[in-house]
Amino acid sequence: MPHTTPTIALQTHGLTTGYDNPVLHLLENMSLTLHAGELVCLMGPNGVGKSTLMRTLAGLQQPLAGSVTLAGGAGMPREHQVAVVLTEKIAGMNMTVYELVTFGRYPYLDWNMRLREEDKKIIGQAISQTRIHSFTHKKLYELSDGQLQLVMIARALAQDTAMILLDEPTAHLDLNNRVEIMKLLQRLARDTGKAILVATHELDLALQTADILWVAGKDKTLVTGLPEDLVLQGTLDEIFQLKGFDLKTGQIYHTAFRNKTVALHGDGYIYRWTRNALERNGYTIATASTPTDITLSIETTDHPAWRLQRGTETKVYSSLKEVLQTLTL
Repeated sequence: MPHTTPTIALQTHGLTTGYDNPVLHLLENMSLTLHAGELVCLMGPNGVGKSTLMRTLAGLQQPLAGSVTLAGGAGMPREHQVAVVLTEKIAGMNMTVYELVTFGRYPYLDWNMRLREEDKKIIGQAISQTRIHSFTHKKLYELSDGQLQLVMIARALAQDTAMILLDEPTAHLDLNNRVEIMKLLQRLARDTGKAILVATHELDLALQTADILWVAGKDKTLVTGLPEDLVLQGTLDEIFQLKGFDLKTGQIYHTAFRNKTVALHGDGYIYRWTRNALERNGYTIATASTPTDITLSIETTDHPAWRLQRGTETKVYSSLKEVLQTLTL
């Protein structure tokens, strides 16, 4: 099959962002490309200028130098090119969900502001894509934070642009809603072909959902690449200077404070969580060449069980709590 070049939704050349009164450069000389169908996460420590970059790309703030080119060219209205979901509080919380989603069509309406059948079709698609059918009749003040964020994404979809920019869409959400939002954005990029750029602090979720990371550093530069490449190259460690977190495994560093080594046998998710329990409680997991008189084997039938052998003594346990209690004796 012939190789096809992805459509470019956004491109910058020599872009510098910041403020001009007084002059403050936040990020400098950026040449970036955002392709259709990609979910890109913009990350970096606090204060490096992520929100300023988002506002500049959206046309809400002028660049200090360089250019921003969007799909459709300079002749197309900006609101037909990019939809923006910012963190500002929504005015008019007494409107319904459906009414807010219709705002996405306003850039296309004529002077009488009446929705055409095509507008209603696009609104319906946005509601379907975000799966908010069950509460389109509700007032905004009746929604949870997670539901409100879904509605804001639906409004952006109704705007029917090639690109969507979202600034901290998972802020203040619980774990379930953070995962739901990021998985939704991943699916939307893939299914709709839109380019989606998300500024986020959710490093763990970005590593698992983003096609590309844009990582801003305190030296006013921005590095781009596959999440996995940036982990393996040490770029994320260098920029974030994470303490106590191993990016290569996605796990917190554990200190082996018990001076005991356990040979662990098993596989799958039960092995993973058994290992987590042991390391979290200060045990070292033996390698093939490590001598130890403690062996823990995972047995799976209807329910998981753990066979613990210490010297000549062997016993089977039905929970990790029992295993850990025995090991500490």
